[in-house]
Amino acid sequence: FRAEVYWRDSSAFRHRVGASMDDSTIFKTNDGWLFAGEDNYTKYNGAVRVRAVIKMDFWFGCYMQSGKYFYDVRCISLTRDEPFFAARLELSRNGYLGLYIPENDRSPPTEAQLWQLDSFDPKGRKPGDWMHGLTLRNARGQAVKRLYKDNFPYLSVGGSGEEGSVTMNVVQVGEGYLFP
Repeated sequence: FRAEVYWRDSSAFRHRVGASMDDSTIFKTNDGWLFAGEDNYTKYNGAVRVRAVIKMDFWFGCYMQSGKYFYDVRCISLTRDEPFFAARLELSRNGYLGLYIPENDRSPPTEAQLWQLDSFDPKGRKPGDWMHGLTLRNARGQAVKRLYKDNFPYLSVGGSGEEGSVTMNVVQVGEGYLFP
């Protein structure tokens, strides 16, 4: 299924999850970090975008293991010209959530690349369904938190951070692997 994803913090504000895109440098170490907060990151120099938060939908490829659902989560980009085409949600070495472009976008996910959504059953969902209060967990069961670092609202696992929940708006169902 395909869904819009929102982070809901303890004050009940809902922020659309996007990813960072920094055009101010040729070094791409600032691209693809998940962003879940008020957009104080996007900057323009006149009419030219210097950096931005790219809002996007996510595709959830469903797998079942030992009676539990796991998901291969990817950015929805409709063409290969998009900056995060087929990028997969993964953890950095430091525990931050980011979008990583696989060498082969048809490769199946490894166990470490799978995610869990507590209390979510994908069966019977239809476009327009809203699901609230979900906990996103990595494959090892660690809950995702929001961590502000240098005024950037990262999503991360392990360590410190503010607990919150995921809200999803289902946009499309029954869609297999979208990336040609």
